[in-house]
Amino acid sequence: MPRRRTNPVLARPALLPLAPILYGQAVRVRRRALVLPEAAGPREGTVGTGPVLRLLMAGDSSVAGVGAATMADAMPGRLIARLAERRAVRWRVSARTGATTPATLAALRSDPREPYDAAVLGLGVNDVTAGTRP
Repeated sequence: MPRRRTNPVLARPALLPLAPILYGQAVRVRRRALVLPEAAGPREGTVGTGPVLRLLMAGDSSVAGVGAATMADAMPGRLIARLAERRAVRWRVSARTGATTPATLAALRSDPREPYDAAVLGLGVNDVTAGTRP
């Protein structure tokens, strides 16, 4: 039988009186949070020489390169550069800021391109903040 997840604040009776304050702080932080642009640059390509690795990178802002000026400076670009030292990498990034796991799965299902040898997923934070069920 799967274990039921509970709200962490409600799971600790001592924190219950603080729940309204914590909720208010969370709402205020969310409203004031900076919305940074996604990294500029291509979201697919082929680099390197040697055996081909078909790589899909999907997820949220961490994969979309938020905080980096270009995709080459973001996590996908760094990973591709390292992999391309030893092989050809045919890569594609399918990511957007705010994406949840269900939204990412839907996007991938609606846009099948080709089979991949490996996938890198960057998901989770938006699932938590959106209250996505496991």
